[in-house]
Amino acid sequence: TCIGGELVPHLIENIKKSSKYNIFVIGVDSEDPGNSKYCVDKFAVVPDGNDRKYIKKMLTLSEKYAVDLIFPGSDEEAISLSKNKHEFSKIGVTIACNDQKILSILNNKVKTYKKLKKIGIQTPEFYYSSSKKEIGDQIKFLLEKRGSLVLKPSQGRGSRGVVVIDQIFTKNSFYHGSKELHISPDNFFQDYFTSFNVKEQYIVMERLIEPVFDLDILAWDNKPINMVTRRRLNPAKPNNGHIIETNTKMLD
Repeated sequence: TCIGGELVPHLIENIKKSSKYNIFVIGVDSEDPGNSKYCVDKFAVVPDGNDRKYIKKMLTLSEKYAVDLIFPGSDEEAISLSKNKHEFSKIGVTIACNDQKILSILNNKVKTYKKLKKIGIQTPEFYYSSSKKEIGDQIKFLLEKRGSLVLKPSQGRGSRGVVVIDQIFTKNSFYHGSKELHISPDNFFQDYFTSFNVKEQYIVMERLIEPVFDLDILAWDNKPINMVTRRRLNPAKPNNGHIIETNTKMLD
């Protein structure tokens, strides 16, 4: 699904290289995915993943093309499909994603950090709130304690809404051309925070320093099959490439 993604053509190419199976790929997206539609055997337009008509359309396509396996390509689709795994299993379709209970944690940074902390995995210092006053107080506390911090919405991706506040910054800038704003404490409170509209829960956390690693885990039936650690070439843009490194601390 969501085949308009930047790396999808590479994924499809590798899937179709299988020497064990003759794979027929049906690609879907909520809009014209550009050249990606020429990489699949069939293409169809579907509603957005959080649209109530999405599941019905996916079930119809699955029956029409006798689909065996679905790879969700966006958070919204993964959540919708995970909620309806039982409907797809009735027609012989496997959804390649975690169950809804796990996704509801992973899709929320606060829930993720709280869960990691509970099971003994190290996390940065973090606080959270949906109150503008509390968020302001948390920011002042961490600034006094550490001199820098990160403010981000508990749900979101692609650096949207991420603000890094650090005493070393002298002017506002966007990190490596991303949507991540770097700003000084004075500029933050004078310019940014005055018009800051809190519509959701935010997390205020310790600023983590490069390098940035991504950990890929392939698991089935709660058993890990393979794990790969990748160091980003551009910390702000994961699609710009990685260097595969064996990071034993992460793997352990």
